[in-house]
Amino acid sequence: MVYEHARMDYNPIQVIEVSCNCALNTIKIDELNNTFATGGEDASILLWDLDELMCYKQIKKSDVPVRKLAFSHDAKLISATYEAPNLDIFDTATGECVFSVYTENQLYSHCWNPKSHIMAFSGIDKSRNSQDEGGINLISV
Repeated sequence: MVYEHARMDYNPIQVIEVSCNCALNTIKIDELNNTFATGGEDASILLWDLDELMCYKQIKKSDVPVRKLAFSHDAKLISATYEAPNLDIFDTATGECVFSVYTENQLYSHCWNPKSHIMAFSGIDKSRNSQDEGGINLISV
């Protein structure tokens, strides 16, 4: 639902359908305020024009629900973690997967550097003694 901030009532000015009969897990607006992305139980990433409120691209690589999305600083890349132990990075112009990370355990968080194509991600790793421990990984794309 889209609301106008200047209005004092809580009636939406527009209602948009973001996904087909499934739960929406994540939504992210790019740093340039041109695009927002949604991801959900249908394993699709939808890119939306923020001004027109129209979906212009669907990205789907996996059959596993999307858990979290993040845009790079220039909105040229979008990353996704799933309810599976992997992370994918896509080119927002083409929808092509440009980089993937596969781990043995779930990835719980990821974020982009605010000025370059460097990403940090974390999840549960196993220590040398097979104990669960957290880990932070950095990649340059």
